Amino acid sequence: MSALRYVKVPSPVDVGNGLKFKFGDLVRYLVDTDDRFNKTMAGGRASMRLEALIRAEPGDTVSVHPGDWQLLSDAAEKPTAGYPELTGLTPEGRSVRVPIPARKLLPLVDALSAEQTKDPAESPRGDSEPE
Repeated sequence: MSALRYVKVPSPVDVGNGLKFKFGDLVRYLVDTDDRFNKTMAGGRASMRLEALIRAEPGDTVSVHPGDWQLLSDAAEKPTAGYPELTGLTPEGRSVRVPIPARKLLPLVDALSAEQTKDPAESPRGDSEPE
């Protein structure tokens, strides 16, 4: 059996005009829209197990089943439904979709990388980041 993955929840990112987008928002978007989680029951079960990541706060570290992590990591790198968009209003009161630039989501996506999700106990001494 593969080792668990440990995801440290990053701080929210500013996606423009002071709007913050949380890691949990990205995870929820991916499990709700990506085919990996919605075309099979295995994906649906994985999305249920990832609920702890959706609820986690910045700075929390959440252990994740390696198969669930792989699905989520793949979905974050190349989402089948694209990256999330915001809804804005024009001066006339019309609703418009505003894409979030992928570069603004990088800190959230990078938190799911293989390097960032290793078991903290496996890090060599002196290699961990200061708190």
